[in-house]
Amino acid sequence: MTRTTWRRGALALAASGALLLSTIAATTPAASAPPPSKGAPDAAVLAAHLLGQGISWEDCAWPEEYLPLFGDNPGECGTVTVPRDWHHPTDGNTIQVRISRAVTSDPATSQGIIMTNPGGPGGSGLPMAPLMAVLTPTVAAEFDYWGMAPRGVGESTRYSCSA
Repeated sequence: MTRTTWRRGALALAASGALLLSTIAATTPAASAPPPSKGAPDAAVLAAHLLGQGISWEDCAWPEEYLPLFGDNPGECGTVTVPRDWHHPTDGNTIQVRISRAVTSDPATSQGIIMTNPGGPGGSGLPMAPLMAVLTPTVAAEFDYWGMAPRGVGESTRYSCSA
């Protein structure tokens, strides 16, 4: 990867992060959201068998050129198992979703998690957790950032849909 390509990639990640932050700032609190519709699946009821799974966190396998972007907190990665179809979560069909996190500098004062998502289609959000921690140190002092590789992307389960 050339230096110019690397810089363009870093700029694109930074721009995505800034857009994400503006979206987070403009979003109303979840407490004011309307209740789910009757057609929306209830994860706690439907996928209770998956709720107790632990996450084994490990060092992420970042490309070398990413490491300078992350500063002192390159984050950790893990994998979670989720239903392939939330309307039929007990049918045994599951997929693996790869996630990342950049933990707050003081876990004792953590206010919770900010989940990032690159949008799409086709982009992995794994690097967004440590990148957002670098770009927003004040927020990262109080919140953990989590990222993910959405289903079918990066290190998450790949699959194809039949028509």
